Amino acid sequence: PAVAAATTLFVVPIVMFTVLLRKHLLRGITFGAVRK
Repeated sequence: PAVAAATTLFVVPIVMFTVLLRKHLLRGITFGAVRK
């Protein structure tokens, strides 16, 4: 259980960060395409 808790605590922030980055990256790509 302790290992599972540690892995979840370690993985959840990474997943949230990647999701936020993906949204920002997609937004930047679309804005770049529109500007060009």
